[in-house]
Amino acid sequence: MIATFKEISKLWHQFLESAGEGKGKKAPKRKQGSQSQKTDNMQQQQQQEEEQQQQQQFTNSLAQMTISSSKKRRKKTTQEQEEALAQKKKISEKKKKKLEDEMTDGLQRLLGPKATWRSDKQAESMRSIMALKADQTAINVLPTGAGKSILFMLPAVMQDTGTSIVVVPFVALMDDLVIRATDMGVDCIRY
Repeated sequence: MIATFKEISKLWHQFLESAGEGKGKKAPKRKQGSQSQKTDNMQQQQQQEEEQQQQQQFTNSLAQMTISSSKKRRKKTTQEQEEALAQKKKISEKKKKKLEDEMTDGLQRLLGPKATWRSDKQAESMRSIMALKADQTAINVLPTGAGKSILFMLPAVMQDTGTSIVVVPFVALMDDLVIRATDMGVDCIRY
C-alpha cells in the first residue's frame, strides 16, 4: 500500500510540475509568416503535445492504479463479508437445529417418546422463550388447552437453562400444576 502511495505521489508531483510549467510560459510575439515563428510554433506545439501526453499518462496510470487497488480492496472486502456472513448463517443454523433438538428431547422426556407440539403457536411460543437473554421478558398468549404449562416446565428439564417462576392466581390451579410438574419429573417448589 505504501509503494502504491509513493508511486501515486510521484506521478501527482510530475503532473503538477508539468502543469505549472505550461501555464507560466508564454511564447514571444513575432510577426506572422516568419520562419523563426513557424519553428517556434512547431516547438511550442511539440512541447505542449509532450506535456499533454505526460499529463494523460499520469492521469491514466493514476486512474488505473486507483481502480486496480480499489477493485482489489472491494473484491477482498466483499469476499470477506460474504464469508463472514456465510459463517454466521452456518452457526445460526446449527444453534437453531440444536435448540429444536433440545426442545424436542425435553418435550419427549416430559410427555413420552411420541410427544409433539399441539400447535405451531405452542412451538413458536417455546422458541421465543428459549431465545430470551438474561434481562428480557416474553409474554405468550395461548387459548385454554393449548399447552401453556409445557412452556414453563420444558425449560426446567432442558440443559443450560435457568429457573422458571410461575405465578398462579388460584390455589387449586397451583396445586394441580405442582402435582403435574412433579409427576413429569420437574423439580418444583410451591411457595
